[in-house]
Amino acid sequence: MLPAHHLELALWLESERMGYFARDFDAERLTAQQAVVRAERRQRYEDVPYGAERFAVALALYPEGHPLRYLTIGRHDDIQAATVDDVVAFYRTWYVPANATLVVAGDVDDAVLDALVDRYFGSFPASQQPRRPAPELAAPPR
Repeated sequence: MLPAHHLELALWLESERMGYFARDFDAERLTAQQAVVRAERRQRYEDVPYGAERFAVALALYPEGHPLRYLTIGRHDDIQAATVDDVVAFYRTWYVPANATLVVAGDVDDAVLDALVDRYFGSFPASQQPRRPAPELAAPPR
């Protein structure tokens, strides 16, 4: 959330993230981000009282293959196994205009907003909304 006088900055930031992340992503950045995510996992989930509880609950509630079985932060092995190609493929699937919603509220002139959105997002190529696989439901306990 930003004040209205920072609208152009916000749109520029989002267009950079959505449109140009992959061109600058490389093995060095991947290694740095893997270290950051693994440290965050330790700091927020593993090295705190009752941190393991969240992992145990998800494992108990959801069967293998269900998207909620593992927390969003990921498992150390999976984080470390990610490749540049994996990250770029994920990005090109999910970080696309067809999978985004832009919400602007506040003291903004519609004509100015339209011009800025066109300036920062208008040149993006058309994209497809990604298909979301439906998880299999667990059989109820007997």
